[in-house]
Order: sequence, then C-alpha cells, then structure tokens
Amino acid sequence: MKTITSILILLVSKISFAQTPTEYFNKSADADQSGNFKLSLKYIDKALELDPLNIEYLNAKGYAQYELRMILESYKTLTKTIEAEPNYTAYQCRAIALETMAQFSLAIQDYTDAIDLAPNDMLKYVTYSNRGGCKS
Repeated sequence: MKTITSILILLVSKISFAQTPTEYFNKSADADQSGNFKLSLKYIDKALELDPLNIEYLNAKGYAQYELRMILESYKTLTKTIEAEPNYTAYQCRAIALETMAQFSLAIQDYTDAIDLAPNDMLKYVTYSNRGGCKS
C-alpha cells in the first residue's frame, strides 16, 4: 500500500508541475527578449516535443537557430515549416538564411514568396527592401 501511495504522490506531483507547450513557448519568447537564444531554443524544443507540428513554434526554432549561427539547421527547420504550412515568417527567415549562405537566387525567390504571403503592407515593404538588397 505504501508503494502505491508513493507512486500516486509522484504522479500527481509530476502532473501538477507539467507545463504546456504554450508555457514553454512563452518562456522561449522571454529568453529571446533577453538575447538568450540558447535558452530560447531549449524551451522551443520542449514545446515542440508536446506539439511537434505547431507552425509558430517551428518558425521560432528556425529564428533561434539562425541567431545562434546554426544557419544550415535553421534552413532545414524553416523548410520543414514551409512544407507543413507555407507562411510569411518562414519564407522571410529562410530567405535570410539562404542569403547568409550566399544562395542569392534562392533567397530572392523566398523573399518573393514571402511578399505574396505578407499579411500587411508594412511587411511587404520590409521584404521588398530585403529582396532589393540581396545580391543576385
């Protein structure tokens, strides 16, 4: 009986301290704000363990990887994101990674795709500017 009680107490304590993907993502955002991208990536990975196809989390992972100079990993993560659900942020971030890798023609194409998906004119303007500054 003592063993069962101990197991139940352990399970209840683990459940009560379990965090949701959103909580991990929020911690990741806090780490981003302070410039701690290594910690941010750690929290994003925990969020993705619980919600592996969340596009917002995948975008954030690609961004954190880029900031940590993990350019190829960032590219791969953002490609996975685009394959799952094409979106402005993934194309914009992947274009920046491609530009960093001197893949200028591919970067220009991603900037163009980002412009097509931009949710507002301000983001379109920023992306046009990035595309215009990309060496071809």
